[in-house]
Amino acid sequence: MKNIKSIAVGLYLVIAALGIATNSAKATLLELDLNAPADNLITLDTLTGLEWLDVTATLGQSFNQAASSIFVTTQGFRHANQAEVLQLFQNFGATDINTANAGTPLFPGNFAPGVNFLNLLGCTGQCSSTTFAFNTGLFAGGTFPATGAFVAVNTDDSTAAFTLEQGAFGLDSNPGGLTGNFLVRETLLDLPEPGTLAILGLGLVGLGYSRLRKKA
Repeated sequence: MKNIKSIAVGLYLVIAALGIATNSAKATLLELDLNAPADNLITLDTLTGLEWLDVTATLGQSFNQAASSIFVTTQGFRHANQAEVLQLFQNFGATDINTANAGTPLFPGNFAPGVNFLNLLGCTGQCSSTTFAFNTGLFAGGTFPATGAFVAVNTDDSTAAFTLEQGAFGLDSNPGGLTGNFLVRETLLDLPEPGTLAILGLGLVGLGYSRLRKKA
């Protein structure tokens, strides 16, 4: 019976590893704690290995203020660049990121997934509304040293399409009380590669089969 269980566990790990490899194009977003249990201040993108600090943690701070905060000076965060911000939304599945409230629906007729996604990063405006949910943040790059990125799920026409708008701000300017900063850091977790999981699973299968043959 133990040998059968060993083989079953190994097969399960192989299947899981193949599933991870197959779905590697779409990231899994995990909520993690930063300073205290259940503070949920970090969202881990498993595809890029980047940990995103909730934009609400730096709400109302200018680029320079966030850059000199404890998150950057002590906890290893930095401002994300524009490509990383776009990649985050694309990893989640946003194939239609627009500069206006138009385009192909991302979640047609289904507002909840978009709201949940934005809430992971810290919703900064109209968070309980059934019309909008959005977060805004400053990131590095652009015409000026800091650029304001506005990302929203627009449900005025029930399309639930992502919207991305940009505006340039100076390093010391505060664009408003609903704007935070997109801060990221490389994950401190040791994420296994799909190939590693597959090798581990195959090894367990081989071990179980070997024991079964010896017993026979």
